[in-house]
Amino acid sequence: KVLDPRLAAGGDIAEFTRRFLLEASIAAKLTHPNVVTIFDYGETADGSCFIAMELLEGRSLSDELKAVGSIPAERAIHITRQVARALREAHTLGVVHRDMKPGNVYLVKRDDDEDFAKVLDFGLVKETSAPEGENTQLGQIMGSPRYMAPEQVQGKHVDARTDIYAVGATLYAMLAGRPPFDKATDLATMMAHVSDPAPPIGSVAPNVMLPFGLEAVVLKCLAKNPDERYGSMEELIGALKLRPGGQT
Repeated sequence: KVLDPRLAAGGDIAEFTRRFLLEASIAAKLTHPNVVTIFDYGETADGSCFIAMELLEGRSLSDELKAVGSIPAERAIHITRQVARALREAHTLGVVHRDMKPGNVYLVKRDDDEDFAKVLDFGLVKETSAPEGENTQLGQIMGSPRYMAPEQVQGKHVDARTDIYAVGATLYAMLAGRPPFDKATDLATMMAHVSDPAPPIGSVAPNVMLPFGLEAVVLKCLAKNPDERYGSMEELIGALKLRPGGQT
């Protein structure tokens, strides 16, 4: 992955470089098997920045959803738990991803697992030890509108629960075949995250059969108030150990 300063023409080259190298330095600290491995990073003599990472052969979760529509619940849970484990390690190191979405999950074949997940792109990562606003320019909203937590839309404090919201929105998209909010404009979509309740999955995808309790897990992740979500990725991982049997 290379950042050519010439591509930042008209922008803040120093900020582009700082954010790029921040992504590299944070991602390089993560050694979890569900996080893409960083081998090296730095800046060349001509001012170009680079990240050398493992080559992944597979497809993004975003591309998979475009191809198949929705994903069966058992498979979706398997992918989600891997993503949650990867983010659990990031949170342990004191960083929040802030841009969790299907496009930043890559599915590869590992032994007999066709859906071994790798979390990518820590470009919007925020160190929770840094003062508010240090990693984001004043007035700048960063993230992906269809997967942004309400507090992120509003420019408020973000923490691990912000990633939990995005993981819930990603799981919702896998089950329903579309994210919980997808309005005509990015602004309308972001405002829906702030004020609209997430539609029941059955109203969006009536033919989808879910294990008992799964929709409740998704909706808890999507609570508007961070205090009403799971308090950590560890809690979410535990909640996803659903009992077999009943369906909703």
